[in-house]
Amino acid sequence: MAGRKRAAKTKSARARAKRATKKPSLEARNKALARRFVDAISRADVDAIVDAYAPDGTCWTSGTLPISGTFTRDQVAAASRGVLTVFPEGLRFTIHAMTAEGERVAIEAESYGKHVSGKIYNNKYHFVLRARRGKIVEWREYMDTMHANDVLCGGGAEDPVLAQLRHAGEQFRLGNPAPFFDSVADDVVMRIPGTLPWSGVHRGKARFVEVFEEIGRSGDFEAFELLDLFGANGRYTARFHEVFHVRETGKLADQRFAVVYRVERGKIVEYEEFADTERIAQAFAK
Repeated sequence: MAGRKRAAKTKSARARAKRATKKPSLEARNKALARRFVDAISRADVDAIVDAYAPDGTCWTSGTLPISGTFTRDQVAAASRGVLTVFPEGLRFTIHAMTAEGERVAIEAESYGKHVSGKIYNNKYHFVLRARRGKIVEWREYMDTMHANDVLCGGGAEDPVLAQLRHAGEQFRLGNPAPFFDSVADDVVMRIPGTLPWSGVHRGKARFVEVFEEIGRSGDFEAFELLDLFGANGRYTARFHEVFHVRETGKLADQRFAVVYRVERGKIVEYEEFADTERIAQAFAK
C-alpha cells in the first residue's frame, strides 16, 4: 500500500514537472512577440523595433497617404527615429485584444499622443503580425486614414502636385527614394550650387539619380525633414532640414535648405537647390 502511494506521488510530481517545463505554444510565443513590439513602438526604441524584425521583414500601412505603402526593416527604423520629432511627448500604444492562430496574430490597438501641431492623435488600429522563428516577417497596419491625414499629413484636399511632392519627400525620409525619382522627367535639369563634387548643372533623369546615389555613398542621413511645401501653377518650393553624417570625416552637416521645382504634366522638369554649401564643405573637409 505504501509503495503504491509513493509511486502515485512520484508520478504526480513528474506530471507537475512536465507541465512546468512545457514549451509555450507557437501562438503564445507570437503574442508575446507582438506585445514586446508594440511596447517598443510606444517607447520609440529603435533598436528593439529593428531586433523584432527578420532581415527580410516588411511593414505595410493602408491608404494613399505619404506614410502609406510597404517598407523594409531599415526604412521602418528610419521612420521610428523621427517619432519624437513629431510627438515630443511620445506616442503611446495600448493593446485592447489579441487573437493568434499559427504564425499570425491579430491585434486591436489604440494610439494616443500630442502632435507638434497641437492636435491630439488618437487612432484605432487593427494590426496583423506574421512571424517566423520568433521574428516579424510581415506587419500590416489598418487604421482610420482620415484621422491620420488630418493630424499627420495636414488634412484637407490640396494641389495634386503638392500632394505628389509631399508623398515623395516623406518616402525619401523613410529611406525609399523611388517615388521621388519616379516624379522626375527624363529631360530634367538639375542645378546644385557650390564647389562640392556634385555641384553644377546636371541634365537628364539618369544623371539626376546618379547625383543622389553619389551623395548616398558619401554618408548617411541622420535626420531628414520636410519643413514646408508651397506653390501653384507649375512652380513649387520646399524647405528641408537635414543632418548628414559624412563617412570619411565623421563630421555632421546640419543645415536647412530649399529646393525650387518646376513641374510639367506631373513631372519635375527643373530642380534647383539652395543649400548652405559652406557648412557642407566644412563637413567634408579633412
